Amino acid sequence: MRTRRAGVTAVLLAFLLAAATAAGQETNTPSRGILLEGPERRVGLSFFAPNVIPYTYGVYQYGEARIRVFFTRFTVTPGAQWNEMSCSGVSLLAAESGGRSYYLYRAQEGWLVFFSPPQPFPARCDFVPQFLRLLRFFLTTANPADPVAPLPAVVGPLP
Repeated sequence: MRTRRAGVTAVLLAFLLAAATAAGQETNTPSRGILLEGPERRVGLSFFAPNVIPYTYGVYQYGEARIRVFFTRFTVTPGAQWNEMSCSGVSLLAAESGGRSYYLYRAQEGWLVFFSPPQPFPARCDFVPQFLRLLRFFLTTANPADPVAPLPAVVGPLP
């Protein structure tokens, strides 16, 4: 009887340990980003020289990180401090300013998206491609004259 209880206890402990490990892995690699603020129309990208560039602003919670997103249909010429990088097959430009990282995506259609996660943010290559896939879809169905871009409310993998 005592051996049977020990076996049941061991199985129960193994199950709880596996569940805790799985929960920890979910925390380390978030699967969903939730729009906390926005979409909101603003003017003047603060991380560029003084300007009056209109953009749509949003903030996403992605795991422990809050990612600021800036969308604009206006052409912006990044300076020499922006470096090319690839993120899960997506070409980006990267720079740092004011203790934050900035990643710039330039779409062939002419629009731009800046992502600003906290430093460090290794999950950027999970978030950025998923965000861009959804944004492209919403932009194909949105009115191009609308001054506020349709930022997705939830960013994550397709089911």
